[in-house]
Amino acid sequence: MTEFRRIYWSPSFNWKAYAKAYDEYCRTNGNYYASSSKLLIGPAQLKDRMTVLDAGCGTGVMSEEIINRIPSAKIYAVDLSEEMLKFYKSKFGRQIAQGQVNAFEGDVENLSAYTIPQSDVVFLASCIWDMDLQALFSHLQCIKKGGLVITNVPVYITGCEDGFIGFIESNFRKEENVDRAYRRIKLEELKAAANENGFAIERTEPYEFNLSASNIGKFFRLLKYRYPFVFFSDAMSYEGRLKRCETIFNRMLKKVPEEGIDEKGDIFLIRKV
Repeated sequence: MTEFRRIYWSPSFNWKAYAKAYDEYCRTNGNYYASSSKLLIGPAQLKDRMTVLDAGCGTGVMSEEIINRIPSAKIYAVDLSEEMLKFYKSKFGRQIAQGQVNAFEGDVENLSAYTIPQSDVVFLASCIWDMDLQALFSHLQCIKKGGLVITNVPVYITGCEDGFIGFIESNFRKEENVDRAYRRIKLEELKAAANENGFAIERTEPYEFNLSASNIGKFFRLLKYRYPFVFFSDAMSYEGRLKRCETIFNRMLKKVPEEGIDEKGDIFLIRKV
């Protein structure tokens, strides 16, 4: 497998197109991000007036789940992308005006650079695999002692060729005849990064949810903006990568079972000690 290449940090990444496609996809029924966010809420055991950090908030799927569950929650939301935050701020305009939600552009790997009140819970919803773990945990000090960091990690990230993302990667490797992967994280690596910075993995909970064949087709229209940076030659133009992605995804749609595909992974509950 090749070394992980950080997609979102590439100067050629099309944030404007991606943010628009991301927001549109997140409005579809049974989408990946809403399904995974719903799974993170239960273990958090949120209570009235808790302070919550939505780290890597995107266009607001996780924050929406938080407010639906605990309308009184105080939310701080941070994302690397100005374009993503435009959609987020539009969605939570009323809560921002009332001071319940505070959203700002920033690097989750450098949270100590920002003024954020001590949080009871930090959510890293469907994003930890894009981050440097040591940098993340070393700067994740805006959390109360005993507070929780909650994140989800698909099984393909831990090296298991299973689940929906495993289905995608196996097909791309065959199509391009390459031995590459988006990201692999050893559990020992995650544990070490947490422990060395005052955190401890308290427990994990397996999860599984179904993506319908229809929703998978919609998801592919979003994912084409990400996978070109992983499986294709650096010499290939950005537009060339997008076109190639569309071709591969269209072929893959014919392989999707009528019942859809289950996505699998683990929820990690990481305690500040």
